[in-house]
Formats: sequence, C-alpha cells, structure tokens
Amino acid sequence: MPLNLLHHSAKSNRKPTSLSMKVIKLISILIIVILILILAALLFIYFAIGAVFVFGYFWWKTLGHRKQMQSVTPQQSAQDGLIIEGEIIGEKKEK
Repeated sequence: MPLNLLHHSAKSNRKPTSLSMKVIKLISILIIVILILILAALLFIYFAIGAVFVFGYFWWKTLGHRKQMQSVTPQQSAQDGLIIEGEIIGEKKEK
C-alpha cells in the first residue's frame, strides 16, 4: 500500500517546486523555529523569576520560625518538654 502512495505522488500533475519556493519555505521554517526558541527562552526566564519570588517569599515567611528555633538551646527545650530523644528497642510480637 505505501508503494502505491509513492507512485501516486510521483505521477501527480503538480509542477516541481522551484528553487525560489524552496528558499522561501526554508526561510519561513527558520523564522518559525527562531520564534519558538525565543518564546521558550522567555517562558524559562519568567518561570525562573517566579521561582525566585516564591522561594524568597517562603524564606521570608519562615525567617521568624528559624530564628526562634536557633535561639532555643537543648536545655531550655528539655525543661519545656519539647524534645524527645532516645531509641526504642522492641521485639516483634507474634500473634
């Protein structure tokens, strides 16, 4: 079946494409590819700037919590009962 399609296109009544048409097609394809690359670069820049803003906002919102965690010493937190340290060693119970 694919061979029939090839023979059909070879027998078509269309004129062969001239050199100028090939050049115009090539230039238009190059322009489209360049525009797509520019668009992709712009989108990457916008997403990168957005990620920086989101990270900065998260960093700024958690700054108070991080300072509070750094100011607490282990002795203070042990007195407050905030730190639970240790290991649990247990045996597997069979049913």
